Amino acid sequence: MTTIESKDSEETIIIKSSVQDEPALEIVPSDIAFVKIDSASPDSATVVYLTGEHPDLSVKSFKTSKQSLLQLANPTVSSKFIANLPFSDIGSPSELHLIINPVSGAKHASTFYSQVIKPLLELANIKYTAQETKQKDDAAVIASSFRGLVGERTIAILGGDGTTHELVNGLLSHKESLGVKSKYNLVLLPFGTANAYYYHLFPPESLSFPSTTRTSSLYSLLSFLSLTPGRSGDVRLRPLSLASNVLLPSSPTSSDPRSQPETIFTTVVTSTALHSALLADAESLRDQYPGVERFKVAAAQNVTKWTEGKLRLLSSGGATSSNGPYVEKYDLRTKRFIPVREDETTLEGPFSYLVSSLVSRFESNFVVAPHRSPLSPLSPTLSTASSYSTIDLVIIRPLRDLATAQLVKDGKQPEAADKFVAKVWEVTAGMYGGGTHLDVELKGQEGVGIVEYYRATGFEWEPLPNDSNKHNHLVCLDGDLKTLELGGKLRTVAISGNDDAELRIWDSFSFNQ
Repeated sequence: MTTIESKDSEETIIIKSSVQDEPALEIVPSDIAFVKIDSASPDSATVVYLTGEHPDLSVKSFKTSKQSLLQLANPTVSSKFIANLPFSDIGSPSELHLIINPVSGAKHASTFYSQVIKPLLELANIKYTAQETKQKDDAAVIASSFRGLVGERTIAILGGDGTTHELVNGLLSHKESLGVKSKYNLVLLPFGTANAYYYHLFPPESLSFPSTTRTSSLYSLLSFLSLTPGRSGDVRLRPLSLASNVLLPSSPTSSDPRSQPETIFTTVVTSTALHSALLADAESLRDQYPGVERFKVAAAQNVTKWTEGKLRLLSSGGATSSNGPYVEKYDLRTKRFIPVREDETTLEGPFSYLVSSLVSRFESNFVVAPHRSPLSPLSPTLSTASSYSTIDLVIIRPLRDLATAQLVKDGKQPEAADKFVAKVWEVTAGMYGGGTHLDVELKGQEGVGIVEYYRATGFEWEPLPNDSNKHNHLVCLDGDLKTLELGGKLRTVAISGNDDAELRIWDSFSFNQ
C-alpha cells in the first residue's frame, strides 16, 4: 500500500515497489523530479528523484505502479504530491541544447551537469547536445549557430545572468538573419552568482518554490520535462522580458564606425550611479570574495558618490505622448501606481541610485523592484496595460531630502553625502527585507519616500555633458559595463514580446499555487 506519513513536521511518502522483495521508497515529495509512465506497460511507473546535498546531488529511480501513485491523488490524502507529476511519456519531440559555463558562480555547473542533468535527460528520453563555454562571449558565439534556423529550439543555460545575457545578444545581434518562424525557448539552471532572472521566475518566498529543496535549481527544467507531447503552446512558455539599450554617441559620423549607435539587449537590469559603480569595483574583488559578498564591499566603497545627469521617462513605446500607456509612479500613501503628468517625466540629478529592472530582484533575497514580482498584485502581468512592455525604475535623489539639500546649499556637499549614506543603507536593508524599502519615508516629510519608484516603457539617460568624471558616464547592462562618451546618451526601451515572441522561457508548471 502506498501511503503518506508526517515525520518531523514534513510530509513523507512511502511508495510500494513493483519489484518483488524490494523495500518501499520513503521520500519527501520535493525530492521527486518527475514520474515516467512506460507507454509499453501503462501501469508501470518510474519515480525519478534526487538524493544527496547541494551541490553534490545524484539521480536515482524507483519502479512502482501507476495505481500505487494514484492512491495519493485523493485530495483528502494529499493536496501537494500529485498536483505536478506528469503522468505521461515525457520525452519531448524537440532536442535540448545545453550551454554550460564551468566558471560561472561557484563553478559547480559542469559537475551538476554530469551528476544530475545528464542522467535526468536520459531517464526522460530527451535528445540533447552539450557545449561548454571556454571564455567570455562564447555563449554568444554558440548562439550564432542557431540563428536563422526554422522552427523551435530549446536551449538550457547552466550559468548565470551573464551567460543568459551573452546568449540573448548572440541570438538577436543579427536579427535580420532570423527566420520568421524561428523561436527559441530557454531553460534556466541557476549556476551564476546572483541568478536574478531565475529567482524572479521562481520566488523563494513562494511556498511553491522553496530554495532549500534538492530540486530547487530544476524548476525551469522540470517545467520543460513535464510538457505533454502536442502541447507546444503550453502556458508555461512565457515571452522573455527584454529591453533594447542603445548607446548614442554625441555626434555620430558615417565615416567612423566607432561613433555609431550600439545596441545591447538586457533581460535583468540597466543602471548607472551606485549600482554600476559597485559592479565595476566588484569585478576586481571576485577572487577575494567569489560570492555576493563582493557586491556589499564594493557598495561601501561607492556609496558617497553621486551621479549628475538628466533622466527622461518614456511612454507609448518610447515617445512621451497622451496616447497609449503613460508613465506611472508608485504612491506611498495609496500603495498604488498613479499616472505622472508629462511635465513631470524629466528628472534632474544628482542621483545616488538609479536602476531600471525587468525583474523583481537582483539576488534570491535582494528584492529591488518588488512590484515586478509575479506574486505582487501590482505586477505588470496583472496590470490593465499589460499588453505594453514596461520596465520599473528605482531611484534615489539625495536633494529630495530637505536636510541634505540644505547642507548642499550651505556649501557642505561632502558632509551631506556622508550623512545621506545612512538613508541609502536603510533602503538596501529594505531590499534585503523583501522589498520594504518603498515604504521608508524621508524624516519629517510625510508621504515622501526615500525611493522614487516608476513604471514606464523606457527612458533616456543623459550624464552631465561637461563632466569628465568617468563614474558619471558608467552604465551597467546586465553586468556588462559600458562608458558613455562625453555628450552621449543611453536610450532604453522595454520590448518584451507576445506569445509569438522569438524568445520565450520555461516558467512555472504550478505558478498559481
